[in-house]
Amino acid sequence: MIRRPFIRVGLMLFVVAGCTRYQEPADAAPTNAAPPPAAASPESSTPPPPRPSASRPDPVTTSAEYGRLLEEIVTPKGLVRYDQLRQPDLLARLDAIVRGFAGVPLPADRAERLALWCNAYNANVLAFAVRDSAKPGFTGVNAVDGFFKKRPITVARQDLTLDRLENERVRPLGDPRTHAALVCAAMSCPPLRAEPYDAKRLDAQLDDQSRRWVNDPTRFSVKRGVLGLSKIMEWYGKDFEVPPYTNAAGFVAAHAESGGPIARYVIDTPAIRTRWIDYDWSLNQAR
Repeated sequence: MIRRPFIRVGLMLFVVAGCTRYQEPADAAPTNAAPPPAAASPESSTPPPPRPSASRPDPVTTSAEYGRLLEEIVTPKGLVRYDQLRQPDLLARLDAIVRGFAGVPLPADRAERLALWCNAYNANVLAFAVRDSAKPGFTGVNAVDGFFKKRPITVARQDLTLDRLENERVRPLGDPRTHAALVCAAMSCPPLRAEPYDAKRLDAQLDDQSRRWVNDPTRFSVKRGVLGLSKIMEWYGKDFEVPPYTNAAGFVAAHAESGGPIARYVIDTPAIRTRWIDYDWSLNQAR
């Protein structure tokens, strides 16, 4: 897989804060989730998710429809216009897209599978979040019972949950850049990309998405000589311990903007100190 050149520095990761996308942190704990399980082998009341139709959806058409919808509802900063998405015509289009991802056959090609899984994850999150966020008392998807672990979804004719799609399909492929691609409808999640993931451009898209994530000062920052990291990297730390990154700080260094504050800190600091930035579970709503 093509990788961008990255900053080669001696990275000594000294974790300042402790402990794991859906653990129960002290600051903003998801009430319905436990720490993520180890990645498994890749085999294998809110309205329920749309089921696949009897006819076989065309994956190219479904992806194109999803792209047109994203262009309408995603801002340049990767936030979502949920008020607009609640319009009946747009909501019907989203439901049709979810049905499309549910009914397509599972691709044999690795890049096609990964692109499908990322698109289906994000589309299903949108379909759940747009409805849940309209209910009285909504505070964030982490407080919705079973949002990730219990609610059924169907992707490529396989019955899953959001948690199983991430931990049993996406993570086992071993590409930590996918953590920048999966968007869980919270402000501290990575920005939502305003286009579908496409197998032919997937490598470049994941690199670009990782750069957008790492260089967003609300998600990563340097303050008082300490590198602030997204809690996603705490929850899934092992996923980043792969070449060429070595660890979470190495991933950040590889995708940090040249000449930016993070890159300068990594270059100039022999012993990097890190902390985890508090996770904001409020809705990733365009304001």
